[in-house]
Amino acid sequence: MQANIDLLTLLRNNQQDVRAIIEKCHNIEYFNSLITCAKKNKLLPSTISILISAESGLRNDNIKKLYQENNEKCKKGVHNQLQTMESIRDIYPQDKVVWIKGMPLSILIYNDPHLRRIGDIDLLVDSSFQKDFANELVNLGYKKLGIVNKDIGLRFTVNYHEIQLKSPSLCLLELKVISGEMNAVNSNNIITDFFAHTMDIEIGGQNYRTLDITYTLLHLFLSAFSNSTTCFNMSDNGLRDVYEIALFTKKYEIDYNKLYEAADLYGICFIILGIMHKTNKIFGLTFEENIISIFNNQINKPHMVAKLYNYFSQYYAIDYIEELFSEDIKSKAYYNAICDAYYNSDITFNDNCLSPEILDYKLIYSHKLLTLDLYINSKYYFDDSESTCIIKFLSSNKKMHDTYGHFFVLAIKLKSGTAKVLLNSESADKNMQVLNIDIQPEVVKVVEGKLHITVDFEPIFLDPNNNKICYNVQLEIQNQNDDKNGFTMTELIPAKSTFPMFYTDYLDNMIEK
Repeated sequence: MQANIDLLTLLRNNQQDVRAIIEKCHNIEYFNSLITCAKKNKLLPSTISILISAESGLRNDNIKKLYQENNEKCKKGVHNQLQTMESIRDIYPQDKVVWIKGMPLSILIYNDPHLRRIGDIDLLVDSSFQKDFANELVNLGYKKLGIVNKDIGLRFTVNYHEIQLKSPSLCLLELKVISGEMNAVNSNNIITDFFAHTMDIEIGGQNYRTLDITYTLLHLFLSAFSNSTTCFNMSDNGLRDVYEIALFTKKYEIDYNKLYEAADLYGICFIILGIMHKTNKIFGLTFEENIISIFNNQINKPHMVAKLYNYFSQYYAIDYIEELFSEDIKSKAYYNAICDAYYNSDITFNDNCLSPEILDYKLIYSHKLLTLDLYINSKYYFDDSESTCIIKFLSSNKKMHDTYGHFFVLAIKLKSGTAKVLLNSESADKNMQVLNIDIQPEVVKVVEGKLHITVDFEPIFLDPNNNKICYNVQLEIQNQNDDKNGFTMTELIPAKSTFPMFYTDYLDNMIEK
């Protein structure tokens, strides 16, 4: 925990505090824990930059060695990305492709392409041009990894459609019709709006299109929301996004009335307000009351996801900074927000998120068992490269939550006609006990060319006064070497609502008294 607190202290960049932490970095065990925390929060380049900027940091052997290693790695990553973008710059119309996040954001915030973690290249692409653009890149030697969420799928904070390709220099390109962060935006014209708010940015001597100042900040707020609330990675707390919001708003003169107009139009003022309060809590007074008050006056109907953030922020207020790094506290907040949203918001039925690799599914309820019955493409069972079917549950039953915890994760490893079932205790708390986990033939078998997976869970005890229960259910199929079959990961949310939940009415004889 001390490394977490010291990371925040570094980010606040008080020189006296920085020098004190540098002294502690002579202890290799402490230094490693600090760096591990920085990596976990995607803030390693920024952390190293702050440490090395102090004169005493240059004299610290541990810091100097890490700086040299990371500097070479960053230079190589930047070089490869620039080489990739320069090689394709002339094959797409400038008005149909926008380079978002990544290197443009690093330059806008830090004036340096090396000070933000090098990941993939995110390109927002006009939907009418996406497939042709991908095919053109394949003709140039790019390797198509496939389509993620072929039919725009629904996830708690991510609703996206992208084609992934690997460049000859091994950079990953993601051609996005919509970014995951934009899922919270309540607008049918979202892509048109974002394309209308762009500007030129010079990177490596060439001009590229990126989002303008207002929409870059808007996207940062959406990113902070998405990473703060996702249950797919409980350790992600949106710290990097909040840090970059603080830096961005100090560097640029923001037209907050213009930002409000967009936020109100999209129904996300709740999100902006919540992230502003979070930023102030962590980094001091970044947003003064006169700015915050602008976003208290929402006229247009909020998006359902924005409503959910309003619920979530009530339970994840970060009264103590230690809470920012507590996966347990975040999971409780997530659980409570899901329940509030379910019982207090209108439910919209939505079952349009089936991956083509998920052939069929159903949940079967009885007074004794909850059974998940799932059929997937059998290629994952027979393929020599290992695949993993991951099943994640969140129950709205408070008694189950109090007794067993908040989340349950089951992983089924598939390879060469064999299956192994594992409980994943590292990424989630257990809130249901799998009954047939040791009976492999009952869990996985091939039926008429389809892979049939059946998992039975113990009874779910309900409050007698409550005849409804909802589940947040996520299923993923992961295969890192699945290039030839069309994708690296497919996600299924068998959703029955705006938020991915199963829910059912229980008959009286199904309720445990």
